[in-house]
Amino acid sequence: MADEQPRTTLYVLVPPSPLFAAHWSLFIPDSKGYDMISKPHEESTVGRRVHVSGDRLNGFALELIREYDVSKHRRVGSRMFPIGSIPATHIQPDASKAEEDTTRRDSCKDDEDGGGLVDNEPRDVFERTCVQLEAPGPSLNNVSNNQKPATGKRSQIEGRDCQWWVRQVVQELTTAGILESLLQADGQRSKNPNELVAQLPVH
Repeated sequence: MADEQPRTTLYVLVPPSPLFAAHWSLFIPDSKGYDMISKPHEESTVGRRVHVSGDRLNGFALELIREYDVSKHRRVGSRMFPIGSIPATHIQPDASKAEEDTTRRDSCKDDEDGGGLVDNEPRDVFERTCVQLEAPGPSLNNVSNNQKPATGKRSQIEGRDCQWWVRQVVQELTTAGILESLLQADGQRSKNPNELVAQLPVH
């Protein structure tokens, strides 16, 4: 028998940034309810946004934002890219978390950035996988540390930023079987999520 459990689309948000690398983040919308007869699910514009905030000089910090509304995030616009789907079992709150107070106000985000509340305490399989991948530390030398060593060559440090982190998370989610390829209208599967992420605009 085919697996008929409902699935939710995972998006990568890529606000345009002509001069610098665009800030990538993950978005998983809440469901408005499931109807297996007419359609798998109806997505809300409200959901969870997961990203790492910062820069290469000072490093990044992970933020798991609940009650985020992508329709209010004025810089995103139509730049929402579906990269895969997640079975409902992986985004259902753990039994121990189900009764927790969801009104906590750890940190409120600006409405123009979609609003929402920062709460980095993971509540399901998807969130636990995201928080297990550490946010990148500094990967650019500052002026004081940018001196040439005795060899006359500066050491090369891999540039790790929000885009690098999203790629790592998507790879981990896919490898773990949490993130699956999208099911297309013709019943065929789309490209692997990692392939879709590799095609995303970097600006």
